[in-house]
Amino acid sequence: MQDNLVKLPKNLLAKASTIKNTQQVLEQMPSVISSLDAYMDTGLQSVSHLETVTRLLSNIENNQLKPLTDDQPLIEEPKPN
Repeated sequence: MQDNLVKLPKNLLAKASTIKNTQQVLEQMPSVISSLDAYMDTGLQSVSHLETVTRLLSNIENNQLKPLTDDQPLIEEPKPN
């Protein structure tokens, strides 16, 4: 192969490593796509759980921010003598 590369113009010879890297990336693409597909499927199955967690967190936040009513004083004021 090296003998054939020497016959090519120098600018193509300089790109040989890039071409080889591109080949390696393209060879890995099917497994990358398969992994991403599995990851997306798992993520989509988790959406309902995420919605539940989001609602719970929102409820907790709303309850923590709810102002105290007059029936529930935070600190009892001392009565004057």
